[in-house]
Order: sequence, then C-alpha cells, then structure tokens
Amino acid sequence: MAERHSESRAGNDARRGIAFFAAFLVLGLIVAYLNRAHVEQQSNYLVEYVNMADHYRGVATRAVLTYPLWGYSFVLMALPRYDLVAIPQVVLSSLVATLLLLALHREMPEYRRATSVFFLAAAPWYLLHSVKWPQSFAASFCILGLVLLARALRRDRLSLGVAGGVAAGLAFGAALYFRSEFLYLPLFLVCIAVASRWSSRYATVPVAPALAAAVVASAALVPWAVHYHREAGRYSFTASQRGIVAFISLGQLPGNPWGATYLDEYAYDYLKARQIDVIPQSDSGDRVLYEEFKRRVREHPAAFAKKMVWNAAMTLASGFYSGEIPLTPDENAKLGELRSNLRGALLPGGEAGGGASDGAGARVHAALVYWAVAKMLGALYVTIGVAGLLVCIWRGIRSPLVLVLAGYAAYQLLLLLALATEPRYLNGLYLALVPFVIAAGTSIAHVWRRRRRTESGGAVPA
Repeated sequence: MAERHSESRAGNDARRGIAFFAAFLVLGLIVAYLNRAHVEQQSNYLVEYVNMADHYRGVATRAVLTYPLWGYSFVLMALPRYDLVAIPQVVLSSLVATLLLLALHREMPEYRRATSVFFLAAAPWYLLHSVKWPQSFAASFCILGLVLLARALRRDRLSLGVAGGVAAGLAFGAALYFRSEFLYLPLFLVCIAVASRWSSRYATVPVAPALAAAVVASAALVPWAVHYHREAGRYSFTASQRGIVAFISLGQLPGNPWGATYLDEYAYDYLKARQIDVIPQSDSGDRVLYEEFKRRVREHPAAFAKKMVWNAAMTLASGFYSGEIPLTPDENAKLGELRSNLRGALLPGGEAGGGASDGAGARVHAALVYWAVAKMLGALYVTIGVAGLLVCIWRGIRSPLVLVLAGYAAYQLLLLLALATEPRYLNGLYLALVPFVIAAGTSIAHVWRRRRRTESGGAVPA
C-alpha cells in the first residue's frame, strides 16, 4: 500500500514537473522574443564573447585570453548561429526553475500555491535569460547546485551525501566557467554548514557534502588555471577582470574622494595618464588596478564604508533589470534624459531637470511608464525579500533547502554591497528570494491580524 502511494506521488510530481517546465519554457521564449532587440550587455557580448569564439574558430585574433572565461564563448561555438544563444539559456533556466519549485513544494507544502504563482510570474528571471550574457548560465548552474546540495544534506548515509555534494560541485564548477564572482560561494556554504551545528535555531546539516561540493567546484577550474598560467605565467581560478571591476566600482559613490566614475573608460584613462601600456582586462592591467583599488580603500576606509551603505540603498531601490522596449537611437537618448530627471527628483539630494520631455513621443513616454512601474514593483519585491531573509536569519531556518538559498542570496548581496551593484545582477536572485518574500508576507499578515483583533477587542492568541 505504501509503495503504491509512493509511486502515485512520484507520478504526480513528474506530471507537475513536466507541466511547470513547459510553462516556464513557453514564458521564457516569449520574453526572449519580445526582448530580442535588447541593448543591455550587447556591446560586451560582441566585443568580448563573440570575438573570443571567433578567435578559437580561427577567424579572428585576440590579444587577451585570460578574460573572459571560456564558458559562454564555447557555448556560442557549439551553436549554428551565435544569436541563438537565448534558446539554451531559456531551456536550462526552465529546467532548474522546475527543479527548485518542486523542491520548495516538498519543503513548504502549505505554500505550494504561493510559490507556484511567484515562479510563474517570474518576469525578472525570464528577462535574465533573454539577454546575451553569461550571467544566465551562471545563475542557472548555481540554482542547480543549490538544489543538488540541499538533497545531499538530507541523505542519511555519508557516502550518498558526499556523492550528492560531488554532483552539486560539478554544477557550481560549471557556473564558475561563466562568472568568476561565484568562486567563493561553495566555501561560503561550507561555513554555513559548520555554523549550523552551533545553533539550535538552524537545521543541523552535515559538513561533508558541502565540503565535497567546494572541493569539486575548485577542481573543475584546474584546466582554466593551467590555461591562465600558460598565458600569464601565474595560476588563477578567475578571469583577469577583478581589478577593473573593483577599481571603477569606487565611482558608484556620488561625490567620492577618489574622483572615480563608474565607467570602464575611467580605468583606461587612469592607465593612460600614468603611461602604463596595458589593457585593463589583461593580467598585468588586472593586478595594477586591483592594487590601486586596495590602496584607495586603505586611504579612505570611511568613504568605502559609505559606498557600501549607498550600494545597499541602491540595491533595494533599483529593483531588477526590466527589459527594453525597442526604440530608435534618438528615442533611447530622450528616454535616458527622462529617466535621469525622474531619478534626480526621487533620490536624496537629486534635482529634477527641465525641458527633457520636449520632443518625446508617445512611445518614449510609454517606455518611461513601463520602466517606472517595473522598477517600483521590483524594488518592492527585493525590499520585502531582503527583509524576509533577515527575519529568517534572525529567527532561524529549519529547512536545508531554504538554508542554502539564504546562503546564496546573502553571498550575492554582500558582493553587491562591497563591489558594484546594478539591477541586472539581482535578476538571478529572484527565485532564491521567493521563500523569504513569502516569509515576510506571512509575518506581515500575522501582525496585521493581531492588530485587528486587538482593535476590535477580541482575544489575541498566545
């Protein structure tokens, strides 16, 4: 009887999984089609990733081979046409979204309907995978690694847990061939597993699976490290972009004491002014810029702390990358002016410009309204999700899956605060924040019900 019940439940899960996968796939492809004319990351895609793919195909030459990472260019090389890359992005994202949703259904059965609604309405997640950008594959492989690791943490037998950790490590390792910033995520999860054993408020999870995942993820990067050594004479598990990212990120603080601006050109101008004849993304340029970044932080540590506070506010206020309505270059320029005026009117210390709406047509105004509404909804979602995350960290987390999702979200949010924060970096966190948005929502609803009972003179449950 129990076996028949188990088989029936497995069959139902399989049918639900197929249905959700089909829904995510259709929605993802529709969004990718509607956003096919996107400008976001298009220059980087052509200059860096297409050029590297052409180099390895023997139809172009490239001076720097330590940036970008191989992953995205190798995917392009496997396709009949480079511009078809959104298709595997959407397929993989639909698969991992399905796996995570089914896992959350098992972990949070009382909130199945809510989690399903949030996943189906995951416009920021679909938009991430509509853009030709390696963050798409990195986010998908990270989510896959988290699902596999959460399952491994529940295994009773050590050997099965370690085997699951190895599988998770392979997924994390794949992510690291697309984006370097996730290098320390597996180690961060190991620290969480260790810390969970010291507090009764958290699910006590075994360290071995998380440690196996961290070791395998690092081992997966050995071919890249060997390649890097061949190109630059030293080993590195990351691409040679850390320096420029950290250096220009100082420009995210308005009125910063370094005179920095958040533009790649600022790094080029810095090297040129000092007659340092290297490309910023080369290994030599990477080391020069990173050393200067560290020197500037040591020189003005209070300003760097202020920058982190500013980044925290912008992370909450900016929401997600919301896609782009196709416009002409002139219309895009006018839309940029209108956005700047709106930001100036809303941000502290900002000033609204004048006359920017002159000559802006109905299409530009429609794009502005769409952008403003999407930003408002995105900022609300991120703020509630982060608030729910903090509440869950404070109160405790009993689910291994929710625990690793919390670790993933915390890790990426800390990176945004310390380095550069942009709306598009948050899109990959949308699914991971769903449990915390639900947690915040249920807490708000509980407080509201208690308040209504108190105001009406009714008894308040202990």
